Amino acid sequence: MMARTWRDYPAEPSPPNSSDSSVSPANERESAPNGANGPNGKALPPVILRGLTWLENAPAPRVGCPEEWPEIVADALRLARDGWAEQALALGWTPLDLFGAVTDRRADPAGDGLAVKLSGRKLLAISEGFATVENGPHGRAYLHRSNNAGARPLWELGRGR
Repeated sequence: MMARTWRDYPAEPSPPNSSDSSVSPANERESAPNGANGPNGKALPPVILRGLTWLENAPAPRVGCPEEWPEIVADALRLARDGWAEQALALGWTPLDLFGAVTDRRADPAGDGLAVKLSGRKLLAISEGFATVENGPHGRAYLHRSNNAGARPLWELGRGR
């Protein structure tokens, strides 16, 4: 499996504040993507719901590997739809742990969030420190939470361009 890196993404002068709804697209819906409420009916934080709605509706940003963008968006939406994001947040994961992407060429790509690392693989379990994913027909991989210094939420990529 090839690691994804967002190092070719051009840096923006000042990233928008993800909690500021004034940077949301005009056609942004207030509701979340289908199923973004977890299995117990509790909603994800509004900033994440707005961000996922942005991802679902926005064009791909300028990234080094644009062909990977649709899968990353699908993985991010699946984390929310299947309740994994809500469970991870309850275990202490942050939004960047789940939906962050490293954009600085000098930063460590291991700081990418779970949605970027999934690569379309099925999530099997999640704990405080790592996620277990299906890795081939008989294997498993462990995707560890890591320092996400230099990461930005996926939904901030490409805004303001």
